[in-house]
Amino acid sequence: MSRNNTAKCPHCGEMIEVDLFDEVGDEVYCHECDSELEIVGKDPLRLKIVRRADDDDEEGEGYFEEDRGLDMFGNEDQ
Repeated sequence: MSRNNTAKCPHCGEMIEVDLFDEVGDEVYCHECDSELEIVGKDPLRLKIVRRADDDDEEGEGYFEEDRGLDMFGNEDQ
């Protein structure tokens, strides 16, 4: 078995290093694009995207303070 513990992020191409004790099914994160990835193979290391960083959701990118009733200084709207 090879000891290759790096693979490219399928979203941005950044090299991702995983710990040798990580197993198939474990999730890792790309520090470049913040995508959530799943290990789908170990020899060779293969990753798939679970959640892309640019996917909009209620708690993620695109959720602005104004949407929660806060003004630009963090004060609640009256």
